[in-house]
Amino acid sequence: LVQDLLLALLVQNLLLVQDILLVQNLLLVQDLLLVQDLLLVQDLLLALLVQNLLLVQDLLLVQDLLLVQVLLLVQDLLLALLVQNLLLVQDLLLVQNLLLVQDLLLV
Repeated sequence: LVQDLLLALLVQNLLLVQDILLVQNLLLVQDLLLVQDLLLVQDLLLALLVQNLLLVQDLLLVQDLLLVQVLLLVQDLLLALLVQNLLLVQDLLLVQNLLLVQDLLLV
Protein backbone atom coordinates (compact mmCIF):
# COMPACT_ATOMS: atom_id res chain seq x y z
CA LEU A 1 0.00 0.00 0.00
CA VAL A 2 2.84 2.40 0.88
CA GLN A 3 4.53 1.47 -2.35
CA ASP A 4 1.32 2.21 -4.26
CA LEU A 5 0.96 5.55 -2.46
CA LEU A 6 4.57 6.46 -3.25
CA LEU A 7 4.07 5.44 -6.88
CA ALA A 8 0.88 7.51 -7.03
CA LEU A 9 2.72 10.53 -5.56
CA LEU A 10 5.56 10.04 -8.01
CA VAL A 11 3.13 9.90 -10.94
CA GLN A 12 1.30 12.96 -9.56
CA ASN A 13 4.60 14.86 -9.25
CA LEU A 14 5.62 13.86 -12.76
CA LEU A 15 2.28 15.02 -14.14
CA LEU A 16 2.68 18.29 -12.22
CA VAL A 17 6.19 18.78 -13.65
CA GLN A 18 4.80 17.96 -17.11
CA ASP A 19 2.04 20.58 -16.67
CA ILE A 20 4.57 23.17 -15.45
CA LEU A 21 6.83 22.49 -18.44
CA LEU A 22 3.84 22.72 -20.79
CA VAL A 23 2.80 26.07 -19.32
CA GLN A 24 6.42 27.24 -19.50
CA ASN A 25 6.63 26.21 -23.17
CA LEU A 26 3.31 27.90 -23.96
CA LEU A 27 4.51 31.12 -22.29
CA LEU A 28 7.77 30.91 -24.26
CA VAL A 29 5.82 30.45 -27.52
CA GLN A 30 3.56 33.38 -26.53
CA ASP A 31 6.61 35.57 -25.87
CA LEU A 32 8.15 34.59 -29.22
CA LEU A 33 4.90 35.36 -31.05
CA LEU A 34 4.70 38.72 -29.27
CA VAL A 35 8.27 39.56 -30.29
CA GLN A 36 7.45 38.46 -33.85
CA ASP A 37 4.36 40.71 -33.86
CA LEU A 38 6.37 43.66 -32.53
CA LEU A 39 9.05 43.15 -35.20
CA LEU A 40 6.31 43.00 -37.85
CA VAL A 41 4.81 46.25 -36.55
CA GLN A 42 8.30 47.78 -36.53
CA ASP A 43 8.82 46.69 -40.15
CA LEU A 44 5.44 48.13 -41.17
CA LEU A 45 6.18 51.44 -39.44
CA LEU A 46 9.59 51.58 -41.16
CA ALA A 47 7.95 50.85 -44.52
CA LEU A 48 5.40 53.62 -43.93
CA LEU A 49 8.18 56.03 -42.94
CA VAL A 50 10.14 55.23 -46.10
CA GLN A 51 6.94 55.57 -48.16
CA ASN A 52 6.20 58.96 -46.59
CA LEU A 53 9.78 60.16 -47.17
CA LEU A 54 9.59 59.12 -50.83
CA LEU A 55 6.22 60.92 -51.14
CA VAL A 56 7.70 64.08 -49.65
CA GLN A 57 10.68 63.74 -52.01
CA ASP A 58 8.31 63.41 -54.98
CA LEU A 59 6.27 66.43 -53.86
CA LEU A 60 9.42 68.54 -53.46
CA LEU A 61 10.59 67.44 -56.93
CA VAL A 62 7.22 68.41 -58.45
CA GLN A 63 7.38 71.73 -56.57
CA ASP A 64 10.89 72.39 -57.93
CA LEU A 65 9.84 71.50 -61.48
CA LEU A 66 6.80 73.80 -61.27
CA LEU A 67 8.99 76.61 -59.93
CA VAL A 68 11.44 76.17 -62.83
CA GLN A 69 8.50 76.14 -65.25
CA VAL A 70 7.14 79.40 -63.79
CA LEU A 71 10.58 81.04 -63.91
CA LEU A 72 11.01 80.01 -67.56
CA LEU A 73 7.55 81.40 -68.36
CA VAL A 74 8.41 84.71 -66.66
CA GLN A 75 11.71 84.78 -68.59
CA ASP A 76 9.84 84.21 -71.87
CA LEU A 77 7.34 86.99 -71.04
CA LEU A 78 10.14 89.44 -70.18
CA LEU A 79 11.93 88.56 -73.43
CA ALA A 80 8.70 89.11 -75.40
CA LEU A 81 8.20 92.52 -73.74
CA LEU A 82 11.80 93.46 -74.51
CA VAL A 83 11.39 92.51 -78.18
CA GLN A 84 8.07 94.41 -78.32
CA ASN A 85 9.70 97.51 -76.84
CA LEU A 86 12.63 97.30 -79.27
CA LEU A 87 10.22 97.05 -82.22
CA LEU A 88 8.27 100.03 -80.87
CA VAL A 89 11.48 102.08 -80.57
CA GLN A 90 12.40 101.03 -84.13
CA ASP A 91 8.98 102.16 -85.39
CA LEU A 92 9.28 105.50 -83.57
CA LEU A 93 12.75 106.10 -85.03
CA LEU A 94 11.45 105.25 -88.51
CA VAL A 95 8.55 107.72 -88.15
CA GLN A 96 10.94 110.36 -86.83
CA ASN A 97 13.28 109.83 -89.80
CA LEU A 98 10.40 110.02 -92.27
CA LEU A 99 9.19 113.26 -90.70
CA LEU A 100 12.74 114.62 -90.87
CA VAL A 101 12.98 113.69 -94.56
CA GLN A 102 9.57 115.25 -95.18
CA ASP A 103 10.70 118.47 -93.48
CA LEU A 104 13.86 118.53 -95.55
CA LEU A 105 11.90 118.03 -98.76
CA LEU A 106 9.61 120.91 -97.83
CA VAL A 107 12.59 123.15 -97.27
